[in-house]
Amino acid sequence: MRAQGGTGLANGVITLAGGQNITEDATQDFASLSAEEVVKRDPQAIVVISGFAPGSDDGLLNAIRSSPVLAGTTAVKENRFAVVPQSILLSPSVLNGDAVAKIAEALHK
Repeated sequence: MRAQGGTGLANGVITLAGGQNITEDATQDFASLSAEEVVKRDPQAIVVISGFAPGSDDGLLNAIRSSPVLAGTTAVKENRFAVVPQSILLSPSVLNGDAVAKIAEALHK
């Protein structure tokens, strides 16, 4: 699995939303984690970055929800997902505030 590392813009957006990135200890923009490592770190919410995969956002969410490995995470058990377009999460923009709001909503529902 690919996740935003500790040096990426998304790490700061997650922090501003009141969250803690499970890969904040990674010293690169993207980190690779096994599904088992994601489960071990037990995300409270999962930020799905849209605009990368050819499939739909719903298809990606359904794949995460139906993953037998990820089923044990708090995020999946409590259905806490934020779908955020990569255009407002990964690039410096005045729209980064929208990404903060979407993530905060998933974290605090």
